[in-house]
Amino acid sequence: MCTEAGGMYIYLIRHGETGHNRDRRYQGQIDVPLSGEGKAGLMRAGFEPGIVYVSGLVRTLQTAELLFPDAEYRSVPGLNEMDFGVFDGRSAVELEKDIAYREWVDNNCESACPGGEDMAGFIKRVSAAFEEVIGECLLQKRKEAVIVTHGGTIMALASAFARPERGFYDWITGNAAGYLFEYEPSGGERSLRFIRSVNYNREQALAVDSRSDRGGETDQA
Repeated sequence: MCTEAGGMYIYLIRHGETGHNRDRRYQGQIDVPLSGEGKAGLMRAGFEPGIVYVSGLVRTLQTAELLFPDAEYRSVPGLNEMDFGVFDGRSAVELEKDIAYREWVDNNCESACPGGEDMAGFIKRVSAAFEEVIGECLLQKRKEAVIVTHGGTIMALASAFARPERGFYDWITGNAAGYLFEYEPSGGERSLRFIRSVNYNREQALAVDSRSDRGGETDQA
């Protein structure tokens, strides 16, 4: 749990590994569960926030149940991953000769996927859902908000709200990892001050500890 003095702290955590993650397939809004390896790789977070917000997809709920087994879970479908339309369930290798896919990639993945969302619409959707969550937490005077969601959702929210500012792809994070922020209202706008990375992947956390024991730098900011 964050021990810094002050306002509300916000954890944005990506779900654990799924079979689609392992096979490098787009899964978007397909309701893919965690793999056996993904479940086994998760470790308890070490604190209980009381309430954990998850998206409407089972992989986030399964992750939350393993990280925070004593919490209450609240589903917020607006925090779902980007809808990749006809690309969902397929890998980049399978799609490499697909003209629509190449056009989408060449446009920095900002245009609409066939049958799916465009980047601007995705960011708008998840930002609105995030604002509702934060509003509820502030109303109830909570000290932290824990959100277990998706990699794309985290990138969208961090690029929209985090300070100092970074680009969308600068916020890529691994499975069962994410970021801790401090909420900072400023001039009627909400922003998030980046504090550090977090990681609840057992294997990666052990690797970080090993590097720390050797006196090397870690990837925990």
